[in-house]
Amino acid sequence: MAAGLRDADSGPLRSRNLRRVLDLVYQRGRLSMADIAGLTGLSRTTVFSLVSELQERQLLVRPASGAAPEPSRAGRPPALVGVNPSAAAVVGIDFSRSSVHVAVSDLDLRIRGQREEPLDESLGAAPALDVASRLLGEVMAELQVTTGQVLGVGIGLPGPVDRSGNFVSPTIAPGWVGTHPKEDMTRRLGLPVVVDNGSNLGGLAETVAGAAVGCEHVAYVAAAVGIGCGLIINGNIYRGSQGTAGELGHTVVDEEGPVCHCGNRGCLESRVGAHAILALLRESHGRQLAAVARNPLDRLLRVIEWAEAGDQGCRRVLADVGRELGAAVANLCNLFNPDRVVLGGALGHAGELVIEPMRNSISRNTNRISGQTIAVVPGELGDRAELVGALALVLREGDKDISAHLLPADGRARRR
Repeated sequence: MAAGLRDADSGPLRSRNLRRVLDLVYQRGRLSMADIAGLTGLSRTTVFSLVSELQERQLLVRPASGAAPEPSRAGRPPALVGVNPSAAAVVGIDFSRSSVHVAVSDLDLRIRGQREEPLDESLGAAPALDVASRLLGEVMAELQVTTGQVLGVGIGLPGPVDRSGNFVSPTIAPGWVGTHPKEDMTRRLGLPVVVDNGSNLGGLAETVAGAAVGCEHVAYVAAAVGIGCGLIINGNIYRGSQGTAGELGHTVVDEEGPVCHCGNRGCLESRVGAHAILALLRESHGRQLAAVARNPLDRLLRVIEWAEAGDQGCRRVLADVGRELGAAVANLCNLFNPDRVVLGGALGHAGELVIEPMRNSISRNTNRISGQTIAVVPGELGDRAELVGALALVLREGDKDISAHLLPADGRARRR
């Protein structure tokens, strides 16, 4: 019997090779039989046998026609295989200041089920994590997804997160300071967990599935009650030495300005955040705003609705905000030189009412080379950006050994 067939038929060795091939395809993306043979050193006969079995178990699939790249030389392009997107599941949890959103997706970020529930802003970490755990249990039960099928859990938090996954802002959500959400959720769920700032996740999401697909260097500006910024460099999240890079909202734009909740004076957030916008409209729209829910985010969204309907006062305020926000982002562009700036958060819903003055301000205040190449666009994912980013974070930075979840040591596929 040929050596390749002996390799393919050997029980323990075959089990290891099945896991090896599955992990390789997951880590590298779509591969041909020749690619797999070259990267593993296995014979083509063995690779064909292993891939065939993984296809029979619905763990590997061939992509749809037309998805294969153009062949490098004349002739038919090689047949490619990739991991079946529905073979495993990914969990995303997004904590905003006032709600928690939980979703379960396939490996292609197609959301299969989700739940959302409001949270009291004064709620501490432990009760909030309890709510998220309950919602996740409901979604998984509905989808009949087991923990063995879940590659990992991505969590987005509404503020800076250090490299250990701990929330570090004493002013944004005091009840979370000093807590360990990564460790706590790992213990609660029995699953691997990755945690990041929601703005970073929004930037990642827009890069992999939104307005910045194909861009390597992106600044994602999340502008609502607060002003956050996610930086993408070479396609990856840039976090800085302590994990807290991107605090655009707390860059000082006026040393004599109002005191910000962070303790500094004249922060950008104190000039263009929701509270500042609402304060500018207090005299002209006070009664109308008083009839809206007290939540500043809801009131900001109503201001945007009025502006879109033609209210000149609201349009003027949003234009001024876009101009001032653009001036601050221009400084970021001069330092960072992104190919694209994406505006997300509530102000992203305002579209060109904010984007146009923001774009003009960036153009005026950046150096000549940068200003000619930077595109400024609204986000495409809207309120789902942070949630999609939490899912994408698992695929980017979670467990790469997918076989540990889908194939036990004996090589048999787990039941789905």
